[in-house]
Amino acid sequence: MNRQDEAFLTSLGFQAGRGSSWRLFYRKGNLLMILPDESRKMRRGLALYRPQKWLAGMMVRVIGSAPFGSRMLPRWKGDHLSSGPVSEILGHLKGELDGLLLGNPLQDERRAILLTDTASRGRLIVKLGTTPPAIAKIRREGDFLKSHYKEGWMMPEIHHSWTEENWSAFAMTFQGAPAAPSQSVLCRLFKMWAADGRVCALGDFAGWKDLHSVMVECQVDTTTLQELQELELRQTLRHGDFAPWNLLGPGNGGELTVIDWEFGEVDSIPGLDLVHYLIIPAILVDGLAPLAALEAARASLQNEPGFQELMMLWGWRDRIDLLLKIYCYSMKGELEGFDELARAV
Repeated sequence: MNRQDEAFLTSLGFQAGRGSSWRLFYRKGNLLMILPDESRKMRRGLALYRPQKWLAGMMVRVIGSAPFGSRMLPRWKGDHLSSGPVSEILGHLKGELDGLLLGNPLQDERRAILLTDTASRGRLIVKLGTTPPAIAKIRREGDFLKSHYKEGWMMPEIHHSWTEENWSAFAMTFQGAPAAPSQSVLCRLFKMWAADGRVCALGDFAGWKDLHSVMVECQVDTTTLQELQELELRQTLRHGDFAPWNLLGPGNGGELTVIDWEFGEVDSIPGLDLVHYLIIPAILVDGLAPLAALEAARASLQNEPGFQELMMLWGWRDRIDLLLKIYCYSMKGELEGFDELARAV
């Protein structure tokens, strides 16, 4: 275990060399998961990891299903101290730890996700942050969900939250595997999120100022900027990272749960979540070149009846290229070559 992982575990309240026995799951040389050294609990804990790549998914299935799958993972002796965040959370929830998923070690806001088994509420997920950037994100997401949760909107409900000096966390019900929702389910969800949105000029949207600055910096012509600024659109709730791995639960007409609301916004520009859903998995999972993914998204928006209906509701109508352009500029810092892509539509 490297020093970075050791320091993160220490911040969570873990101490090596005493207590229970655990299995460590590494990915690309970094610690990804801590799992109980007991087959049944380990299999339950593996549900925390939802890989998109088929090879990683196969490895998880082998570890979880093989009679001696746990032996593929190194053993570690240690435990969470009674005064640490993990122990405090488990004590409050009266639960057992089925697994711990550690976030990206390259991010300052690295967070941990606990899977707990409780007697009163069943299986709960707890998102936990211990550094100032992680604490800020945890609190923002928790506050957003508590402020904007509506039954039927497919958002997770917060069961409990903790706001301590050196850590912050919130708990919600554990959901199943990533879903593959039908087009009708997606369209129903986006219609609900826009149901209460008022129609106004894009120039009056809260996010327009920052977006306008990016476009001016990228030397977008004034005619296009003026057309966009005057375009009448319907404001909507926006997730900010609407992708298949953040959609959990049944996808056959049942209720989804959309997780990871750290970038959530209200009264936002419509259509950006749908474009993100069409483009990002095509690039990251299917391996398409960004321009090819952009063209595939354009074809879907133009030809799928449900998406055409959304374009009318949101106010984009036949201005699909403008929506794609707006999306590309909104992804500055996240999408490589965003300005070249924007100019290609």
